[in-house]
Amino acid sequence: MNDYDLAIVGGGPAGLAAGIYAGRRTLKTAIFETALPGGSMNWTTNIDNYPGFTHSTGMEIAAKMKEHAEAAGAEIINEEVMEIAKKEGGGFSLKTAAGTEYYAKAIILATGAEHRKLGAKGEDVFKGKGVSYCATCDAPLFRGKKMAVVGGGNTAITDALVLADLAAKVYIIHRKDVFRAEEVLIKRLDAAKNVEKIYNSVVLEIAGDKFVKQIK
Repeated sequence: MNDYDLAIVGGGPAGLAAGIYAGRRTLKTAIFETALPGGSMNWTTNIDNYPGFTHSTGMEIAAKMKEHAEAAGAEIINEEVMEIAKKEGGGFSLKTAAGTEYYAKAIILATGAEHRKLGAKGEDVFKGKGVSYCATCDAPLFRGKKMAVVGGGNTAITDALVLADLAAKVYIIHRKDVFRAEEVLIKRLDAAKNVEKIYNSVVLEIAGDKFVKQIK
């Protein structure tokens, strides 16, 4: 039966946590997630600030969250929800890209966040051809090459550290004159010998031929 007390759209940390609480309330719960449960946390290589884990990876913590949600009784459905509509008499219907229709008395939207784009000329043209939004996923493809990271927060610094282990050189470009990342990450960045920091700069264009060759 495709009838549920609760449907949760999104299987990141928020969606999985909601599934755990719903399961504890003995609600028949479905969590819809098109990618890996745990969301973008899966692409974080080093996590040392999550309570209970002195050191772990995002994928390991995500797997534990998934296991916990399923143990609580939540069902994880790997389908993309395309349409949500109210039903006469109460409740909702959810139609997925697979053509399946589900029904739920209530819905929680936990769809997470999207990658923040630069808006630079050529960014969309070279997506997948040198422009990436996941250092952990794509860094091995560019081993031994020069790489650049744009940003000054925790994610940017963490990605630069991931790339530093594989790249010949890493440029980290920030539009301000100081990073806003946690001090512990900045200290690790300072210790990386092949990282060059470029402050007060904005990327306006990404150029190349078949692949990225330069940034301006």
